[in-house]
Amino acid sequence: MNWRGETFYSKNTVRQIARQGPPTVSLADWLSGPGDRKWVLVEQGRLAPLRQAIGGAARLKVIESRNIKFALATVEREAQAPPLLQQPAPPTGHFGAPP
Repeated sequence: MNWRGETFYSKNTVRQIARQGPPTVSLADWLSGPGDRKWVLVEQGRLAPLRQAIGGAARLKVIESRNIKFALATVEREAQAPPLLQQPAPPTGHFGAPP
């Protein structure tokens, strides 16, 4: 995708991931950036390679694919399981009303 208005209309937030060198970033760096959800505009034929490149680090969900050439998708990081809550230790000795 090399059209010339992307930086103007997006206030210079468009990142090209496929090529090396500025203004591109690596896929891993981009996924580890802030936010759990990233929006992707990708060519239809590159959806499968993108899904493979992401692997188990995140989930690719196609939002809109009616266009002949492009698809709009989200990449969401896998939710990490919250830490298990430990049961409180049972009280020792007498508790409650005295006998």
